[in-house]
Amino acid sequence: ASDHKIWLWSYLQLRRKLHPRFRSNLQSLQVVHPSWSIRLLRLMLWPLVDDSFWDTFECHERVEFLSDFKVEDLGLPQDVLEYDSFLDKEAEVNLMAHELH
Repeated sequence: ASDHKIWLWSYLQLRRKLHPRFRSNLQSLQVVHPSWSIRLLRLMLWPLVDDSFWDTFECHERVEFLSDFKVEDLGLPQDVLEYDSFLDKEAEVNLMAHELH
């Protein structure tokens, strides 16, 4: 397991420990390369959680979809960037295979 993964419980603990002045500045939770557990959790909670929560919780399949941020300034772990490069190469291979058929 990578050291940059954060579980829901860890995130909730972090929010609770933040001083209210800082917590009020926390505008959103951005998840890149969501795991299947995050995807399932979103699906299960969708009808139960208030819409205002979903306005602050965003999942992105790729780093490049973080359009509101300068990716270079985020300090993302190298393995996240490498996985994104792997997805680029995989998409190219799939496109070439599709063109052959």
